[in-house]
Amino acid sequence: MSGMNNVTTQEIRLSFSGEYELITLPDKIKDVYSMNANAYTVIIGSKMGAVDNRGRLFIPVNYSQITPLNEKLFKATKSGLLGVKYEIYHLDKGLVLDNCDQIMECAEGRIRFCQKQWGFIDEEGQVIVPPIYATHADFQEGLAFVGDGKKDGKYIDINGNTVFTINASQGFLFHNGLAVFEVNGLRGVIDRQGNIVLVPTYQKMSDYRYGLFAVSENSANWGVIDVSGKVIVPPKYPFVEIREKDIKFGHGEQSKYGNTVYSFLVYGLMDHTGKEILAEKYMEILQPSEGFAAFRAWENGTACSGYRTMDGQEIMMTKPTFTTSILLETGGSMMEYLRPHSEGLAFARNPNDIGKEYNTGLFYVIDNMCRPISSKGFLAVAWDFKNGYACVCDKPDRYYLIDRNLNRLTPDYTEIHQESHGRYIGKRIREKTLLGAPKGQQFYDIMDEDLQIIASIPSDAEEMYIGSDGIIEALVGGMIEFLDINGCTVMRSDYKAAMAASFYREDIGMKPKLIGTNIWLVPPSLGEKMPEEKISLRESHFFTEGLAEVTNGNKYGFIDQTGRLVIPIEFDSTRQVKYNRVIVNKNNRFYILRRKGQIEVVDSGQVLESVELL
Repeated sequence: MSGMNNVTTQEIRLSFSGEYELITLPDKIKDVYSMNANAYTVIIGSKMGAVDNRGRLFIPVNYSQITPLNEKLFKATKSGLLGVKYEIYHLDKGLVLDNCDQIMECAEGRIRFCQKQWGFIDEEGQVIVPPIYATHADFQEGLAFVGDGKKDGKYIDINGNTVFTINASQGFLFHNGLAVFEVNGLRGVIDRQGNIVLVPTYQKMSDYRYGLFAVSENSANWGVIDVSGKVIVPPKYPFVEIREKDIKFGHGEQSKYGNTVYSFLVYGLMDHTGKEILAEKYMEILQPSEGFAAFRAWENGTACSGYRTMDGQEIMMTKPTFTTSILLETGGSMMEYLRPHSEGLAFARNPNDIGKEYNTGLFYVIDNMCRPISSKGFLAVAWDFKNGYACVCDKPDRYYLIDRNLNRLTPDYTEIHQESHGRYIGKRIREKTLLGAPKGQQFYDIMDEDLQIIASIPSDAEEMYIGSDGIIEALVGGMIEFLDINGCTVMRSDYKAAMAASFYREDIGMKPKLIGTNIWLVPPSLGEKMPEEKISLRESHFFTEGLAEVTNGNKYGFIDQTGRLVIPIEFDSTRQVKYNRVIVNKNNRFYILRRKGQIEVVDSGQVLESVELL
């Protein structure tokens, strides 16, 4: 089908806002999705088209994919026996460009297209540069490069006018008034007038960043120069990255452990003048915490780890004698070995312990001078010191809390949640049968700030947590229960309704209320006043643009954030709430409901009567 057939126009007088023109779409629409504020994708069979806000079909239903390029232009992909071709449609003008080999969204309101050669169109789809160029680059700072790919190149402005010509096979993006160009395989720098700032010297050259260029003479080793051409960092490093406050440089290393060879980067830091800040030996440095930054480094073929103070002092914690430490063996995060300081203490794992306990080594507690405060070690750390407590274990999945003196304060739990609203939750360890299956009832202990158990809750839940409002959600006997921080049940309902209510409660700050077998959100403004019809929130649907989907079990509608029903519960399904519009389906017909004081209805095959806000 052409996609434009069977389109009829009908006029309807809507009681709330005078006359509106509503356009009936082709029938048999399979689905509808919002693309942007102006257009929707419609699907019939396996093909796609597009309609505007009035329901007018402006892209025929004849494409495999449609994507927006801007608010008015859309790329339509057509797949066939001869390959893939692309076309561009304008929201109001229709087809503006066809038979394209490639279309690339470009910066500054310009779009590149290829019809064997490259050209540009503007944001309205008007061709500003015909497709006659072999090489090209994006617009940046109002200029873009085009050329024949040999020596004849030029930079053009956003209207397609030539600003200057240049002897170059390729030009690159402008940054802070400077751009890199290439001729005869070497790269140099020009300004916005086309004047040569740096003659072509290097095989590779980065864009201008923070007053510097990264350069390479052989594509393998890199250095750094400034805008005058002065060498800041000699081109001898396999890796160079110019950053806002420093230059990261380094090289790759390899280490063999068993039959496995591990590759990793060892780097250092310089300032923008080339002065060394950190020696070229670090594999990783974490962000400082309480004045200490954990690091791991590579020295003389050996991995080591420690803490670096703010004044640059290094406190080495581990110096393995073997060539590959656990730091390299697992390739894990530094957090697995040196944890950040918290409340003046930190946990540090010594790989020299490898083989002693579960083949991983133990964590020791160190003070703010990075000195161990005890010979007691821990297998793992669930969370660091907070409010004077930390969560550790000696055996897999056997966690307990300790104080700053490393005294054990609780029995073993499978897991313990950090304090929230003055409460901790511990998941008890369950006994197992001879076959290894869990035996007996699962219990969760709710503990106060002094770690006194104030309630033990039998629960089927894989997890129990305290929400942001202090309400605990638990699965008990296949039913969702909401508990207060003392473990007392405050509500119970069916799984779907309760789950939705719990999510919404945190999303908009409302309190769930049980009416019959349904959960309602009760905003403070309504108090106990509830609609007469009993409906429930649909599972896993959140408020979007002020609307949440509700259902009476068969049909769907929407409430606003005051709990008021604003779209009647009469639709068979819904698709999206986006751009202040709702896509709904009734009797196998799709409609677009547009909020404009009241609801405007656009039909996908027949005209639906106007829907009044309740």
